[in-house]
Amino acid sequence: MPGKAHLRLGDLIHAALACDVCAVRRLLDDGLDPGIANAQGFTALHFAAQARCAAVISLLLHAGAHVDPRDDWGNTPLSWAVFHARGEIAAVAVLLAAGADPDAPNHVGVTPRELAERLGADKLTALFAQGTARG
Repeated sequence: MPGKAHLRLGDLIHAALACDVCAVRRLLDDGLDPGIANAQGFTALHFAAQARCAAVISLLLHAGAHVDPRDDWGNTPLSWAVFHARGEIAAVAVLLAAGADPDAPNHVGVTPRELAERLGADKLTALFAQGTARG
């Protein structure tokens, strides 16, 4: 039977994917670690980035989540935000403003900045070029 922390992590991940700010806040207020990761290294921040949910990203970061946790493939939440952006830049902008590294390579050497270029994500490429990103 899974432990209580494991079940609560599932709740946090689902709330982050649903962009449910109230549920995320409630779980954090109950003491759940905002940086807890599952067996593959995915955190709620990865899933909030996938959902393009700037509000949950901000909440998790303000609660103490590390901005650049890596999953088992070396991808950071910024990588996920870039991959799932679909023309929306708010999630990427929040992560960059919090200090996410646009030049952090995953295990195959692809950085979020390079991923944006490869995907032809002009808005994101422009955001990186504006100097919003470090480097």
